[in-house]
Amino acid sequence: MTKVLRGYQSKTAHRLLSGMRREPGSTFTVMFPRQAGKNEVSASIIGMLHLVHFNWSTHNAMAGTDFHPVNLDRGYFWVGNRLWFGIYMHGNHHKRPQALNPLKLGHLAGPPVDVRA
Repeated sequence: MTKVLRGYQSKTAHRLLSGMRREPGSTFTVMFPRQAGKNEVSASIIGMLHLVHFNWSTHNAMAGTDFHPVNLDRGYFWVGNRLWFGIYMHGNHHKRPQALNPLKLGHLAGPPVDVRA
């Protein structure tokens, strides 16, 4: 299910994201009137950041040069796999994209990469 932000929400989200790039680690406050969609803005940003992290980490970006889909199943990746249907077992997803939970495919795409999370 995709949620499209309203114009004023979208402007706020873009300003927050650009502020995060300019001033990492800073605290930002958003003030909207009641029932104006503050939670939708924050949920959209968190979802986008999770998507960026998931894509970066599961395409072996931590290795630096050899970008290919990998399975990650240690540290917080282990927790994420159990919460979100094996989302960090991305190598398996590329081998069998129709599978609902790539974690249940075992090590089809090879053993998990030894990355300390």
